[in-house]
Amino acid sequence: MTVCEIKNLRKKFRGGRGVDDISLRIEEGDVFGLLGANGAGKTTTMKVVTGLMRKDAGEVSLFGEALETSFERVMRRVGALIETPAFYGYMSAKANLMTAAAYYGKPDPAACDGLLHLVRLYEYRNDKAGRFSLGMKQRLGLALAFVGDPAFCVLDEPSNGLDIEGIIEIRNIILGMSRERRVTFLVSSHQSAEIQKLCNKVAVIHEGRVDGAATTRWVLENFPSMEDYYLYCVRGGQPVAYNDGVGAY
Repeated sequence: MTVCEIKNLRKKFRGGRGVDDISLRIEEGDVFGLLGANGAGKTTTMKVVTGLMRKDAGEVSLFGEALETSFERVMRRVGALIETPAFYGYMSAKANLMTAAAYYGKPDPAACDGLLHLVRLYEYRNDKAGRFSLGMKQRLGLALAFVGDPAFCVLDEPSNGLDIEGIIEIRNIILGMSRERRVTFLVSSHQSAEIQKLCNKVAVIHEGRVDGAATTRWVLENFPSMEDYYLYCVRGGQPVAYNDGVGAY
């Protein structure tokens, strides 16, 4: 089943930045990565997919339905963490989750406790979120993205602000939800190594366009690493030269 399909997406801002002619297809169970530098167009794509930004042209469909005509229905099955986590700083972590759960008609304290355990914030459940560290805020944002029990989750740089152990934990949470609950993910990162470890498919976004798209398995069968594939794509298919002057391929 195709969970998300993007066709010829275009969204431009003053100065020429944005995305132009983005086309992607994300299937059920995918952990699909958008790999690109800051400003490449990853967040813009995600904002359009989640209805936070209007597109200039193109088509976006979720679960086989056009986003524009079925927005409320399809978005009930979508969770998102885009840019800075959105929460009430004066409220506790648990109160933030309960408030978000109420929007879905599911204000279940036990379920919220389960999410706090999942992101390792349970012992801080009664602390005000505004006093959290950057990494803790990111964990809370991830828990908020899971509140509505989504079938499709859009995560913009989910490991932002986390230390090495935190990155591994978040990666394992995402992979576990993909395997056990068949949650489909669209994840962005500027870190090629993290995309390589986390995602089964990747699209390289460069200057607002898709410069390459493949399965991670294919990439690693044909390139030494995801980093090499990224450089190959953004340099127009040219071999990557190392210090010894020998190209990678």
